[in-house]
Amino acid sequence: MTATKVKTVLAIDDEPQMLDILKTILQEHGYNVLAARNEQESIQLYRQRWREIDVVLLDFMMPSMTGDQVLDRLKEINPRVTVLVVSGSADAPRQTVLRGKGVRGFVHKPFRLDELVRQVNAVTGNP
Repeated sequence: MTATKVKTVLAIDDEPQMLDILKTILQEHGYNVLAARNEQESIQLYRQRWREIDVVLLDFMMPSMTGDQVLDRLKEINPRVTVLVVSGSADAPRQTVLRGKGVRGFVHKPFRLDELVRQVNAVTGNP
């Protein structure tokens, strides 16, 4: 029997309470969670550990950089980065543009915890 690799999520959100929720629920479902409170921290953390990160949860409403800018920086590090956008404001035309940039899905705030887990499972291949 082979051991299943624990999947790692990088959660990026400037709201500490949201990061706590993301970290708690995903850890309860067997994920290793790295948390970044701002754009610079997230880019630095991704640069250092991108090989072990299976999916990035990216809040698109950040204070000093746009979500697009963060996404572009992550893609410079790893063009095949797997990203789920967490946002309360991604309308259908915007989602189309972001999918064209490689975004794999969207978790709309406010979200149900089971929906978050379902989407993360889907992109990481967890049952």
